[in-house]
Amino acid sequence: MNNTQALEAAAIILGTEPTPCAMVEDPPSAIAYRAEQLEMLPQAVSDIRRVLAQPGCTWQDYWAVAQEYEVIKADYWAELTTGETELIAALEIASHPPVIQVGSIVAYADPYDDLELRRE
Repeated sequence: MNNTQALEAAAIILGTEPTPCAMVEDPPSAIAYRAEQLEMLPQAVSDIRRVLAQPGCTWQDYWAVAQEYEVIKADYWAELTTGETELIAALEIASHPPVIQVGSIVAYADPYDDLELRRE
């Protein structure tokens, strides 16, 4: 196995793209960068789980921590349980207020509406 093949194998193991361009430019630094990212993974998962475990956790609470680890989102997302990812999705949905659009069904409740109909 030559150096190029070894670097390509290392890139695949670390989850980076072993593109010829990246391999020619600076393969050791690309691999080192990915290895550094993966070293952050346990701390990222721990921090995110800590935030999600807090009572009354909001999307903003999660997002404040998640932004620090945005570069490894796919990696930490794979480490979270289904319940945790569902909670994150629910928090995101709850963080956006509903928008009334054309075609939306809007309930109308006017306590004086019946009075006006009875007077007629």
